[in-house]
Amino acid sequence: MKKLLYVLLLFIIVPGYAQIKISTGMGIDVVHTSSLEDYINDNFYDPKNEMNSFNKSLSLFGEVDYSISDKYQLGVEFNYSYFLHNSDLHANYELVYSVYKPSLIGYYVLPGDGYEIKFGAGLGYRYVSLEERIYSRDEYSSSGVGILAKAVGNTGLGDNFYGYISFDIRYDYLGEPEGDSGKITNASNDEVLNLNKFSVGIKLGVSYFFE
Repeated sequence: MKKLLYVLLLFIIVPGYAQIKISTGMGIDVVHTSSLEDYINDNFYDPKNEMNSFNKSLSLFGEVDYSISDKYQLGVEFNYSYFLHNSDLHANYELVYSVYKPSLIGYYVLPGDGYEIKFGAGLGYRYVSLEERIYSRDEYSSSGVGILAKAVGNTGLGDNFYGYISFDIRYDYLGEPEGDSGKITNASNDEVLNLNKFSVGIKLGVSYFFE
């Protein structure tokens, strides 16, 4: 985490400020978390709110990119995702988790007149905060690493502002959340819950190109 912050600071103080681009926005991820799906459906099945193989989660992001050349950029992205599942059949059961995902990304850029398209790949640290409520509320956390591939399009809106759209594919190895009471175990098969997940997402937002 500290190394990523140092890189971000370096971008800000590097001469050639016109090479800095900042983006922010939000979107939706479609997520597959097989261990969590089994845990929820085996222990807290609700026909009105069944956990499917692929589920939606909210995603927010901010990113700073630095142009190494006309064709290459280096970016630091901070992505936050939020997922909630609940059931009225099991004492108002609720499970919610947040994932904090800073990543360092390398891009290949296709510049144009009033637009920019780029393709990138990267990796970074991951941190999960999870809360589960059955009769009481228990807190858990874990950390790991993640990789991603990403396609980004920016189109000019005027005065250095650009409309932003991106598509990404991610795999996050998030490990086994643990709290004061230990790890979460699936009672039906005695397997420890992990939050390793595959996701596909779309993000919309705005970018500002400094000149």
